[in-house]
Amino acid sequence: MTGHNCDMDRISIDELAQHADALVARAQHGETLAITSDGLVVARLTPPPVRGLDDLVRRGRVVPATDHGPIPLPPVLGDPTSDTAAELTTCRGEEHR
Repeated sequence: MTGHNCDMDRISIDELAQHADALVARAQHGETLAITSDGLVVARLTPPPVRGLDDLVRRGRVVPATDHGPIPLPPVLGDPTSDTAAELTTCRGEEHR
């Protein structure tokens, strides 16, 4: 069969019927299983495609945020209600903790 993955576990239709919950759980955890009938692969049980941020996290490309609040905006240059020196002092104090 073209494109057949030899590393894939082969599961008969009868075994699928008897152990569906366990086999679906394996697929949910990333395994792809070849479903066979009379020794021939007739289908594959695969995990759902992962998209976006979940895909990047799964591949180790990003780490999920640990702080769920909004990121505070920096003070606006020239804003008379903002004390830039005090903001810098606060930020520098947080860096040394």
